[in-house]
Amino acid sequence: MRSTLPESQPRQAESHLGDIDILISIAGKISEYTIAPVARQVGYLIFFGRNVKNLKTQVDELHKAKERVEHEIDVATRNALKIETDVNDWLKKVDETVEEAKMIYGDEGKGSCLHLLQRHQISRKASKMAQEMTEIQTRGKFDRVGYPATPQALRIADSVKDCKALESRTNIINEIMETLQDSSIHPIGVWGTGGVGKTTLAKEVRRQAKEKNLFDAVVMTTITDKPNVEEVQKEIADSLGMTFNVSSERGRADALKQRIKKEKSILVIVDDIWEGFELERFGIPLGDEHKGCKLLLTSRNLEVLKSEMGIQKLFN
Repeated sequence: MRSTLPESQPRQAESHLGDIDILISIAGKISEYTIAPVARQVGYLIFFGRNVKNLKTQVDELHKAKERVEHEIDVATRNALKIETDVNDWLKKVDETVEEAKMIYGDEGKGSCLHLLQRHQISRKASKMAQEMTEIQTRGKFDRVGYPATPQALRIADSVKDCKALESRTNIINEIMETLQDSSIHPIGVWGTGGVGKTTLAKEVRRQAKEKNLFDAVVMTTITDKPNVEEVQKEIADSLGMTFNVSSERGRADALKQRIKKEKSILVIVDDIWEGFELERFGIPLGDEHKGCKLLLTSRNLEVLKSEMGIQKLFN
């Protein structure tokens, strides 16, 4: 008669095998959470020199990144831009981190006098600091470092004389503001003898146009009797937060025109013109070239506005 095992024994064997698998899995996890950290800590000792050297390399790279940002800040400052807060915060963080790294350098310089625990601590700090410096360097890649400051000249009419001049011309200013919103009228002129307040009126128009958001951008420049084309171009460019990468008058005019065309709507105020001039020379597009560009001119010479500049609507 054939001998057979009780039915329960194979099931018990399978159960034991399952328990073994679980124990192996647990042992693997224990190894993962014990051996790996131990190996990492030992690694700080083994790679002491390499970690400190890598930290020095990262300090050099961070210095280079800081110099690049400082060069951009110099350019922005020359163009009267205000520096972004996060840029200044980044520079401060760089200086603090570099100083901390120098302290590690000082400890490393003690050389053979260091016992194992000190070498381990320095190597560990160097490794973590190098990683932090890499992250700081990445954060230093700014799209821009500065932005145009709001000219304080926008808050005009701060004298009794200006206030009185504006009060007497409230109706004219209202008419000008209405005309600026008429897409069929280009350009607009303000005429009057010297000292009657044309510039004050023009500034008030600029202020209201900005305050009421009538245009995406509003710029103002002065030409006078001895126009300096380069200065006028730079003044308009500054108002738009741009810098020229070309030196010739024609090159600046082309660059300025392309920049102005990027604004869907823009008001360009040219104050105190003494004689007719070509808008093309300064880089100001008008008419079919850029229908969103409105031009307001002021002059003490009526004929210059009417005959030479083709004013469509004149205010006095």
